Amino acid sequence: MTLYVIRHGQTQWNQEGRYQGQQDAPLTNLGRRQAQAVARRLKSTAFDRIYASPLGRAWTTAGFLTEETGIPAIPDDRLMEVRYGYCEGLTWDEIEAKFPGQMEWREADKWTRRLPGAECYADMHERAKSFAEEHLDGALNRDGPTVATVGHAGINSTMIGMLLEWSREETIQLRQANNVVYVLTTDGLDSIEVDAG
Repeated sequence: MTLYVIRHGQTQWNQEGRYQGQQDAPLTNLGRRQAQAVARRLKSTAFDRIYASPLGRAWTTAGFLTEETGIPAIPDDRLMEVRYGYCEGLTWDEIEAKFPGQMEWREADKWTRRLPGAECYADMHERAKSFAEEHLDGALNRDGPTVATVGHAGINSTMIGMLLEWSREETIQLRQANNVVYVLTTDGLDSIEVDAG
């Protein structure tokens, strides 16, 4: 199996430094160009299946991939971003002003600490594991299908870390820009950086 892990294009809240979580913000003009450029770059890839978070920013990004490949995206709630609870829609400074010390408390242990109404990385890990067991055959087999997932920074890093059996620290530290596609094979992790022009 080859797995292409795609992040949605830049959104207005990405640009403003706001925590999105499971709320939504539209793609910026740059974000649309990023999503379209990724779709064009992957046009010739023989995908067997494409799965996507149903959140608007990821679903829109997946739509461009569907247009280029002809493969319809399948929505899956397990690919949604980590839920930030009452912090969604706020910047770090706004969160600190309203809830002093809460983000620093969470940052000290993102794997297990949850803000009120939020998820932690352990919760995302369980979602990623459930998704992989159902759709990825539990392993990156060399002769398996070629699959794409279109999701978000948090769930994508969690999925990659889970599949490659990384430590919690390695998983949390993985960053994915909006124009970068990660590619997982039996040989490990590679990346494709796409120029959005």
